[in-house]
Amino acid sequence: MRAYPNHCCVDFAGGTLGDCLSSVRGQSVPVEHVVVDGASSDGTLDVLRAAPGISRLVSEPDGGIYEAMNKGIGMATGEIVGTLNADDVYAAPDVLAAVARAFEEPSVEACYGNLPQGLGSFDVMVSLVVIEHLHAPRLFMKTPHGLLRQGGTVIISTPYDGYWKNLAIAVAGRFDAYFSPLWDGGHIKFW
Repeated sequence: MRAYPNHCCVDFAGGTLGDCLSSVRGQSVPVEHVVVDGASSDGTLDVLRAAPGISRLVSEPDGGIYEAMNKGIGMATGEIVGTLNADDVYAAPDVLAAVARAFEEPSVEACYGNLPQGLGSFDVMVSLVVIEHLHAPRLFMKTPHGLLRQGGTVIISTPYDGYWKNLAIAVAGRFDAYFSPLWDGGHIKFW
């Protein structure tokens, strides 16, 4: 019988890494592109070494994604710092230009991404995000209809039948009163 380690995590973004790198390289403003890799041995490092436009590449063992993000932020020299995971892309070539414009306002200290204006015309909203991982779950639950065309559908799924009632009530507009039960007892996913 083969012995396996107690903890094993395989994360290869090879299928999406090229798209991520292209979306950074395709931005309409200059970008200091710092890439931190956790000493990958699956071909990721070869893709990164061959990619143009990377300002700094570090590949060394680390304690996971958040340590890697902190390491990259620590190496950045720009006035505005953002993070992008290997399986993410910028929605348009002017995303970072819009971020730079936002920071021209002296009162702005931080901003986060959102769907661009005018994308509220989906037939069906599908999300693979666990609610606990959403930046603003209350806002998400209150406004999914804003992403849909007239007559569009929001499909919400959860692994626990008991939460269907709570989710339905939340979507119907009584979210604040029924939000806490959504957190008790398990993950809730939107599909």
